[in-house]
Amino acid sequence: MRQRLEEARGALLEEAEKNAHYLQSKSLRGGEYPEIEEKVVRFVEEARSCKIPVTQSTIKERGILVRDEILRRDALEMRNRHKSSCSRGALSGA
Repeated sequence: MRQRLEEARGALLEEAEKNAHYLQSKSLRGGEYPEIEEKVVRFVEEARSCKIPVTQSTIKERGILVRDEILRRDALEMRNRHKSSCSRGALSGA
């Protein structure tokens, strides 16, 4: 049993070495949503450093929460800019 595990481990490491260039080039390509990706990666790293298991569904849920947070932030910024421009127009008599 132990020998089979060692053989499987060796085969996996060998395969990873063969594909290292491919995997590296894929990871260098930026994601479609870098801000979300960065925050989710930070969350996963912190959870793992605290020995908290992270599942695929947890990662997906965190991504949705981050997306919603960003959308709320952007909407608030747009609303504030609109209010500000309306106020300046009203003060200048336009």
